[in-house]
Amino acid sequence: MEGRAHKTLVVETGILCNNRCVFCYQHGYRRIAGADMLVPRETIQERMEWGIANGFDELSLTGGEPTIRKDFIDILAAARRMGYQRVAVTTNGSRLADVDFFRQAVSAGLDGMGVSIHGGTSPVHEAVTGRAGSFPAAIKAIRNGVRAAMALGEKRFRLNTFTVLHSGIVDDLASFTSMLAAIGVRLMILQPPIAGKSNVTPVEWVGLDRTLDAVRGAAIAAASGGYRLKPFNIPPCLLADVADGLDLTMYGRLQYRESDREDPSGHIMGQEVGFVRFPACARCRKAAFCSGISVALLPDSDLLQAFRSIDVQDDSPIWLAGTELLSTDGIRQILCRLSTRHVILCTGGTHRAGTGLFHALQSGEAGGLHRLGLIYQARDPGSSDRIICDAGNGDWLLETVRSAEACGYRGGITISGSAEPGFATFLMKARAILKGGGPGDDVHVFVAGPGSAPGGSWQALEQIAEIVGSWDAADRFVLLTGGHDTDWKPGFLSVDGRNRTPMFQKIESIDVPSTAFDGRILSLLNWSVPAGTDRSREVPADFLVESLDVRPF
Repeated sequence: MEGRAHKTLVVETGILCNNRCVFCYQHGYRRIAGADMLVPRETIQERMEWGIANGFDELSLTGGEPTIRKDFIDILAAARRMGYQRVAVTTNGSRLADVDFFRQAVSAGLDGMGVSIHGGTSPVHEAVTGRAGSFPAAIKAIRNGVRAAMALGEKRFRLNTFTVLHSGIVDDLASFTSMLAAIGVRLMILQPPIAGKSNVTPVEWVGLDRTLDAVRGAAIAAASGGYRLKPFNIPPCLLADVADGLDLTMYGRLQYRESDREDPSGHIMGQEVGFVRFPACARCRKAAFCSGISVALLPDSDLLQAFRSIDVQDDSPIWLAGTELLSTDGIRQILCRLSTRHVILCTGGTHRAGTGLFHALQSGEAGGLHRLGLIYQARDPGSSDRIICDAGNGDWLLETVRSAEACGYRGGITISGSAEPGFATFLMKARAILKGGGPGDDVHVFVAGPGSAPGGSWQALEQIAEIVGSWDAADRFVLLTGGHDTDWKPGFLSVDGRNRTPMFQKIESIDVPSTAFDGRILSLLNWSVPAGTDRSREVPADFLVESLDVRPF
């Protein structure tokens, strides 16, 4: 541990929350039918006991919103009895704004809190949180924390605020942090949005340069104002010139996320999934604790380097995967470069460009050979991705289909999935949406064999064949192999016991270009890869850094 002797265990108490922040990566978890909104008390107890047994002496409770649990006070008291020296909570302040409840929590053992506040006025903050009254509640909770720290001493009660750097606040960040300092806050945590499947489309992402300029300006104000800013998920080397206004204490911690089954994950030490490092990171003394930089912060110019190696000589179609973090203009640049090729632009239903996907595909300079590729991922209980594990992405894709209709998209659609019942259900729903014409006039369906997904079967394949056979617009039906099915059946299929009809074109593989998001740093971007494909290509080692000035400590 660098600079401190404590070990902090972070325990998520559930995903239930009374705010609906636009940038929250847990939206997708909450929409899973039958999902547990709160972690059982017994599970929390076991995780806290594990922490004590493994040398953790500080506990941090996160959510969702931990304080809306009926047993919140009891959890605090239990943590103290176990021997945790400090117990803190990350909160939106909705309940801790109440003085009586706040006192109960402190009496039970709460001695630290981080209050989420994302704007200096009600309109700015509540446009983000989606709940009227959330701004005054956050301010009241902060004031309660300030009074507690003054009465008990900062060593007994620690207060900080937590702010996501969204587009509505970055240009006024210095005055915002100065306002919090005037209330009495002395430590403010700043973090870009955490990118995930659930929020990559609705969030208006702030570029890296704009983020760094905002933090630098606020850090200068902090240095003169006697308070400190702590940047999370921003490498400290990018802010070394304003270190006087920053708290750059790095520390290790383990996190029990709500979706974990047995062991703690989210190790805030070393490289994280969804983050990338620079060559200079190998020489940095903070490398053991710094995750690098989130791919969501990288500019298009850096992300596009991952696609420069695409072979433009071959005439085979390209399934363009891994573009979820590109803007509309970035996608248009790739399509223009590949204007003479047949490109299938893959999406799993979430994409930063949003409806810009359809506009990019239909732009004149991008050529007219390109199609939208909808990549269906079935529910897979063995997946480490909780959304795929518990739900799959069918609902996201149906929203994409509806958006294509609403935006007047008239290009072709290619749908890829596996021979399992969920894909059959999805195709039926998609056909109902597209029956009015438009993109529904030109549909190709690719299906991986029964061995490619849990629950796959030849019976499901026959059902899919019937759906596609009755869909007039679906004029091409391809069965992917790619090594998943050792008992490959020839390209004939018996439907309802009738004549064996040549339904499929058999192909062994499809050309999916390598992206920067394969392998180790693949995170929210792992569901736009067609089923049955071989992803054995190497990841480009130097796809970024040109636009960044890295100064390792």
